This record gives sequence, C-alpha cells and structure tokens, in this order.
Amino acid sequence: MGWLRDAWSDIDARSPDDLARRVQAHPEWPTDIQLGVRSFGNRIRELDRGRGAAWWLRAERASVVTTLAEVLGWKPEAVRAAIAGEFPAAGSPRLTAEPRYPLATLGRLRPLQLESETPPPGIPEQALLASRWSRRWWCTADDGARELVARWLARRERATVIITGSLREALEVMPERGRVLVVLSELGADDSPAALLDDPALDDVQLCVAASFWWDGRVDPRRPPAAAPGGWLAIEDEPVERWRDELLAWAVSRCSRGRQPRLERVREVFDQLGGARLFRGPCELIDLVGLIAHLDGRRSLPTTSERWVDCVVMTRAAATAGLSRNHRTWLSEHATSVFLALCGSTLSDAPELRARGLTRAEWSRRLPEQHVPAHDIANARSVLGQAAGDAQPETIERLQRLLAPDTDVVLDALKAAGLLQARASGRLQLAPAWVARLAHEYMFKKTCSGERREGAGYYRDLGELLLRPHLAGEVLDMLVERFLAGGFDSLAELHVATAEHGHDPVAVLGIEACVRAFGLALMVFQGREEARAAGPQLEPVTAAVWAAMHRTLIEVPGQLPRPSLWLTSDRARPDLCDDGLFYLAAVALGESRQLRTRSNSLYPWGAQREPTRRQLEVLRVIGDALGGLDASRHAAALQAGAARLGLRLTDRESMWSPACAKSQLVLPGYLFNAVERMGLEPDARLRALVPIVDALERPGRFIRAINSIELHRWVRVENVLGALWLVWQEDPEAPDGAPAGPEPATREWAPASWFRRAPEAGRALWTHAPQGAASLVFERPALSGGADARVHPALVRAICQRRWPEWVRAWSRRVRLELTVDADFLVVWAAASVDSIDWALEFVFGEPAAEGGSGGELIAPETMRLCWRRAPQRVLARVERFERSAAIRWIELAPRDEDALLVALTDMVARWIAERVVNESLYPRVINWLHARARDRRAGWERAYALLVELARPSWQTLRNWE
Repeated sequence: MGWLRDAWSDIDARSPDDLARRVQAHPEWPTDIQLGVRSFGNRIRELDRGRGAAWWLRAERASVVTTLAEVLGWKPEAVRAAIAGEFPAAGSPRLTAEPRYPLATLGRLRPLQLESETPPPGIPEQALLASRWSRRWWCTADDGARELVARWLARRERATVIITGSLREALEVMPERGRVLVVLSELGADDSPAALLDDPALDDVQLCVAASFWWDGRVDPRRPPAAAPGGWLAIEDEPVERWRDELLAWAVSRCSRGRQPRLERVREVFDQLGGARLFRGPCELIDLVGLIAHLDGRRSLPTTSERWVDCVVMTRAAATAGLSRNHRTWLSEHATSVFLALCGSTLSDAPELRARGLTRAEWSRRLPEQHVPAHDIANARSVLGQAAGDAQPETIERLQRLLAPDTDVVLDALKAAGLLQARASGRLQLAPAWVARLAHEYMFKKTCSGERREGAGYYRDLGELLLRPHLAGEVLDMLVERFLAGGFDSLAELHVATAEHGHDPVAVLGIEACVRAFGLALMVFQGREEARAAGPQLEPVTAAVWAAMHRTLIEVPGQLPRPSLWLTSDRARPDLCDDGLFYLAAVALGESRQLRTRSNSLYPWGAQREPTRRQLEVLRVIGDALGGLDASRHAAALQAGAARLGLRLTDRESMWSPACAKSQLVLPGYLFNAVERMGLEPDARLRALVPIVDALERPGRFIRAINSIELHRWVRVENVLGALWLVWQEDPEAPDGAPAGPEPATREWAPASWFRRAPEAGRALWTHAPQGAASLVFERPALSGGADARVHPALVRAICQRRWPEWVRAWSRRVRLELTVDADFLVVWAAASVDSIDWALEFVFGEPAAEGGSGGELIAPETMRLCWRRAPQRVLARVERFERSAAIRWIELAPRDEDALLVALTDMVARWIAERVVNESLYPRVINWLHARARDRRAGWERAYALLVELARPSWQTLRNWE
C-alpha cells in the first residue's frame, strides 16, 4: 500500500520498529495490550504491505489505532479508513500521483504515462476539462475510470483532488479557490449536495464531484435525475457502443509483445459475456483485455458465465503473493464457490446497497458455513489429547472457541486476491465489478431456473426476489425465457404445490409468477410448428397451470377475478408485471384449453352470441397493458404472439362488436376480418373500425401487430392499409353549431374577496363577524370570484379560530353533498387543530349518529384522508366505535405509509372476520382492502394475506369450469 511508510517518514521514524517503539511509548498506549516492540513492528510491516488489516480493525484494538493516529498526526478515523483500504482517506494529504498509472490487474499492459499521454477512449471529455467546471457531477459505475481521472488531473496539476467519504469531510480540506475534483465514495447522513451549490465559501471554487451515484443518491449512471437541485450539471458517460471498438484497439496495442490477443477475439468475448450490459466503463474493458492477454496461449478461453467467474477468481488467487499457507490453501479450494455464494446472497439487495458494499460482519454472516475453515484445528487436537476422553464443560467451551468458523481467514484471503475491495466506512465490495455482475447474473439465472432448489423451496426463492420491486420484471422475463426454451416440465405438479403451500405468501408470489410467465410463453408457442410437436408434453402442464391459477384467485362479485398477490415493479415504464398482462396470460391459457363451449371467469369466450360485460372488461385491461411487453428481451415474440391470440379470438363471427374492437389486442384481427369480407367498397364494419384506428395512441404497436397477422392470413398488410385509406379519403361531414360564448362573470362576495385584496381588513372583519356568519359561506358558491371559487386560506383560519363549531354545525346541516368535495373544505379541515377535528368527529359521529349514520355520508374522501393525517390515533379510536359500513369507509382511506396504523386496522378487520360480521355488503370492500394491504408489502402484509385467504377460501370451493 505504501501510505504507512510515507506517514512514518513524515515524522522521521527510521523503521517500523522505530515507529512501534514511539507508539508504545505514547501516554495513550493501552496498558492491557502486551506486545513486544519487534512483534508490534512486524504488525506494522504487514499493514504497510496491505495485509493483516483485520487485526487492527477489531474492536478491542481501537485504542491501538487511536494511539498510532496520535503519533502520526492524523485523525483516528482517517487512519481507520486507510487501514480498511480507503486511501487516501479524508484528513490525509491531498492526492499526489505517481507519473505512471497501471492499467490492468492482470496482463502486461503498458502503464499510462500521466504527464505525456491522454486517458483512454470512453472517458467523458467534460470530466477532463477542469477549466469548464462550475458545479459538475460525474456519475460512473467504473471505479477505475474515476481513479485514473483523479490521478491524471493531480499529476498535471490541473485540479486539486480530494478523495473522501463524505462532502462534509471534503469541505474541511477544500481550498479557497481553484479547480477541485472530489472523488466521493458515499453520501454522508448530513451531506447536502443542494446546499453545497449555494455555499458562499465556494464562490471561487470550480467544483466537480465524481461518484458512483447521483446527487439524489440514486445508483444508475445511465439515468440522471430529471432536474438538478439548484444547478448541478450532469456529466454522463457515453454509451459503451460508441467507444468500444476504439478502446479495445487502444488496449490491445498496449499489451506486451507476444501477448497481444487478436482484436476480433476480444470483441467476440465482449459480446459473449453480455456487452454493454455487463461492462460499464473503459477501465473495466481494459481489465478484460489484460485478462485475455494473460490467458492467451496458456489455456482455451471459458465459454460459460460460471467458467469465466472461476477463471478470473482462480487467476487472481494464483497471482496473489505473500499469502500464508492457510490462505493459499483456502483460495485454491473454495474461492470460486464462496464468490458465487456471496453474489447469490446479494440477489435481493437493492442496487444502492450493492454499490455501497457490506461491512466485514455482514459479509461474515453471509459466508457459507461449509467453506469456512475452523479457527484452530491444531490446538483443538492438542486440547482433545490432554482431555483424554474427560469432556469437562470448560474443555467443551474451549473446543467450541477453537473450532468456531474463522471468517477472518476467508475475508482476508478474498481481500488479498482483490475479490473484495475496500469502500467507504470500512465496507467491502465484491470485485472486479464486471466479474461480480457476471456472477450475479449467473446466480440470478440459476435461481430462476430452479437449479438451486426444488419444490416449494424454488417458489420461495422466486418469491424472495419478487418481493423486491426492482427485480420483479427481470424475474418474469427470465421465467418467460426459460419456458420459451422448453424448460417447463417442473410445472406439471404446480397445482399440487399451490394446494400445499397456498398459506405461504412468499411461495404464492413465485407460483403466480410461474403462471403468468407460462401463459405468456404459451401465447408465443401457439401457432408455431414446434407447439404441435410438443402438444402431448404441453397438455398436462397447461392443465396443471390452469388449475394452479384458479386456486390462487380472489373472486369478488361484480369485479374481475385477480390473483391473491399482484406482482409489483418499480420501473418507470410498464413491464411484464403490469396487471393487465395477468389477464393476457389467463386468456392464452384458456385458449389453449379450447374452452369454446362455455365461459370461464378468466376466459369469457364461450358460445354466447353477444359480447358480455366481463369480456369487454378483460379486453380493455389487456389492451391497456400491451405496452408492458415492450420491456421484455423477447418483446418481438411476445407482441407477435399477442397479435395471433387476438386474431383467434376475432375469428368467431358472433363476437363482432365495435366496443370489443377498442382493445388493441383484437383490433388488428377485426380489421383483417373486415377487409377479407368487404367487396369493392368499404362496408359498415370497416367504417366503424376506422375511428378506433384514428384514436390509437401507439400506432407503431398496431403496425407491428398487423405485420405479425399477415403471416396467418391471405390478406396482405397493404390490403388492410389500402382499405383504411378508402375510408379516410371519403369527404367528412362539416361539424354543426357555433362555439358557446363566455359565461357571465360571477360577482365577488366582499367578506371573502377582502382576504385577497387586504388580508388585515379581512381578518378584522371576520374577527367581529356575528353568529351565523360562517353559514353564509355555504350560500355563496363563488367565494373569491371568477371560475376558481376557492376560499382564501386566511379566511378559513379566521373562521377556525373563532367559529369552528359554528362552521361544523352549518356544514353538517347541508344537503348539497357536492360541497363536501370542494377544495374549500379541505382548507378548513387542514387549518383546524387536532382537538377541533376530534370535536367535529364527535359532533358528526356521536353515539346516535353511529347507528344511523346521520352525518357520516357528508364527510368527503379528501376530508377523511386529511383527518387520518392530522389525528390518526383520534380517528382510529372513533372508527373502532363506528357501525361497520361507516368504519370500512374510513379504513379504505387510511394512509398506506403508516405501518403502525395499518397493523392496528388489520387487527380490527381480523376481529370482524373472527366474529363473522363480514356480511354480503361488506365482503367485497374488506376483500379489496386486504388485497391492497397484501400488495403494498408493508408491515404486517403477511397477516393481511392470511386473512384474505381465510375470507376468500369459500369462493375456492364454489369455482366452476376449472377443468
């Protein structure tokens, strides 16, 4: 590492032993630590070489680090950070770079001469042109690129470079003027990027922050926030495809002679590994070139993700020098399996957590026990020999300590091999980053394919991933890919797994994902040649999935049936988790079951002669959700499958209806059928379809759909478009009528308008208002004049201060219910105190009103939500005494982000179910609320799911047409 040698040289210490002597002579040296000067000096030597950090970072040796910091003249936290590998740390001297910068961990690439050479292709020009900085923020996932730029700027003295763990620490060493690059490892708890922009102390500083996250903490270098607070200007990395070829040629040219790989071969490896999806920056690609150069001529290159991970891990382990025998032995036997296991343990972690890394203690807990060696086997054998078969309690305790897993050996070995790299605040991150991503993808695919576990364990593993909204869409896409490849044999027993594990919400999530993914894959299969060949194999699987789907349905009278746990994604755009795609998968399953003679709750196409309300609703939600198919890696196949499915549905002449045709699922099919049936002139059916085509929001999707259908009809796309043009060219009738004139102006009411013209006069006027004045507000629909008709907030405050009871009494006597939804009313309730709200609820929902509901119907939903926000416990106490129909109305509008409140309301609903008071009128509303609670995945959602199943179970017994 070298930082410690530089530090003891600054205080004129002659050697590690000399430094050890000075530290032990310091008054702060802990007397309880007995350590010879020579032994302590060896510890310092090891630390200077980058080894043995775990010894220094133990809690019982914190005072040793503090004393070392005192002797060196550093801050204790800076020394701890440097020991953990964060060098140069905040509080240490600013970065000064060596003239040469090594370009790859493995492979002999010519180092970059910082004084005479420019950085490699792929580095944003704005990050290098310090003269153009004002307030710049460079977000890149390539750690090497940030370090290279920092050293290049520092060596050429183009900017002062500060490498730090927080903006607060950077401010402590910030110069008064000049250009400054802050390489930031994380946002501290008290860091405010927005406040940094307005700091007067930085008026003469041209600042650029380089980090792996944006100023709002989001970890996605490819998507900067929509708006920068106060003026941060984003520096974005250019897409990898723009500079890939130039960078690869540049890197290959720097390989040592005799080791230069063929450029075509490097490109093939890049594409094979995943291309731009895997590599995020130029230094990561340079690392790949160095690895290929190192391997070329020694062995054939790997061909699978797992073998690439094993190759990188073992190559790094073999190249690691200075390790003890225990570390070398462990690395050679277990490094790859542990690296993959650790990547697997991070599958459900948020991207921000993976980017920050984990502490040693957190990684220790995630280490697989079977790969962690015992602490001290040699001494354990000695103790056993001395015990001679007499196992005393103290002997057993000592053996347990000696045989405890030695996680330090594992973590130190991984760190020495460069497979764990130090991050801020003592955290560690799996490295190299591109290898960690590759291993993460491999373990993700392995989990989705069921290779890690079978049976219910597989569905639980899927459910754990689906609980993370950032992964849900990707999990579904992976399942679709698996089923499209024919890997659906395990689904033949899905209905059995559903019956056995329907009580486990996490497993049910996995089951529902399999149902949806298989239905979408089946939609692609239908109509293909291989589907006919796979018919005997598909039939039992389809039957099992069809039954499993119905066993997890929630049926409420008058509503579409739905799965008991909707899948939830946090993507800004629609994806495969869209609710409507569940119904698309269900219709595809129903079509494959050939339910042509009767309808089903999820397949409403039977022998009826007219479209039903259920059918129209299913078509509508599917049509609205088709955009979610675009997010899939198999978008083209899924879109074509949906078009063919829609065509099969429209082949039934009895189902023709312009109302059905409004759905984009069936519109292309209806259009083909209409063109096939028309003569030389457009008929009424085609004319009815043209306005629907005109209103399309996504005409591109429509064109793709008719292109897919063309393969299955004799009518060509040009025939369809030509028929549309025949209608478009007809002369439309001129519209009748003239536009209406403006409405007459509304006369302003002085007691309200004064607050706008002269607030002080308005307050004085309402302070002395007579009794009954508040009720006049209800008799003036336009309180402030004009079309807005809003009560001025100052007027409301004046009323609430002196006339709140009068306001509530006047309001509760009103018959015009539309008054309760005006924004005016919300202003009134927002201005009231908690005690005033409680009084108003007592007045409206007094004991007589609780039974008859005399005032409850007047409270608007907006007002209810505001009351929940202002006085949740007071409202909860009232709601517990309400009549059930009034209580459920309040429960439905309770805030969904207050965990304690939601748990209390769930308890209340649980009592209703136990007391069997959920009657026919309450049933749908209670079911819907529990379903929403289970979908929100907030505190207590598992109990809400259990109540949902308990309440909905009778409907499972009465299902029909399961087949």
